[in-house]
Amino acid sequence: MSLINKMHTHIQKKVRMNQEKVFYVCSYGGCGSKILCQYLGYFGTVKHIHSRYPPNKLTYTTVYPNYDEWFGEIPIPDKDVPNYYVIYIYRDPIKAIQSRFNMKQHLEHIQCNSSITLDHIIDSKRDLYGIENFFDNYTRYNPNRNYKIYCIKYENLFKNIEALNRVLNIQCINKSIYPTEIVRHKPELEEKDTLECIYTNLKKKMERRPFITIV
Repeated sequence: MSLINKMHTHIQKKVRMNQEKVFYVCSYGGCGSKILCQYLGYFGTVKHIHSRYPPNKLTYTTVYPNYDEWFGEIPIPDKDVPNYYVIYIYRDPIKAIQSRFNMKQHLEHIQCNSSITLDHIIDSKRDLYGIENFFDNYTRYNPNRNYKIYCIKYENLFKNIEALNRVLNIQCINKSIYPTEIVRHKPELEEKDTLECIYTNLKKKMERRPFITIV
């Protein structure tokens, strides 16, 4: 048996024996996903996902030599799928761009052309990063999926942890482990007005959504 298959078999056994939750936390980056991963780690196994395309049939994440924050090729058995929670966390795209999108490696991780720069976005006045495409892939209902996606708005997260707990069936009596927002004061982007125009449609989609939607 290969190392990859041994690893996935171990996860299957752990899930079946303990009914342990497995959380897939997905985002395009700069959305507080690491903070959320840390919190959910108290209640199960957590996998951080940057795949742009959620699969129809839920799969395990890839392992070395592939990038291990993408969905893989091996499907999760249907009887184990109910123990997996696929969470998509999103944020104002301009805040996310300022946080993470200046790194070529990050662009590769979210399956974007790593040669694209902010100057290209501004000059073209188009969403060359494909952030809206990423958002739509996770938030649109797909009847072919065999799992649910819990879509969470970052801006409302920290005041609604108990609502999140209820939706994810988490029992937490220790509020001291609740995630808290880390505010980093960065100078406003000079290109902010142009970016606001580029992402107007996406921001309207986000604003219309409640804190949690399930698709």
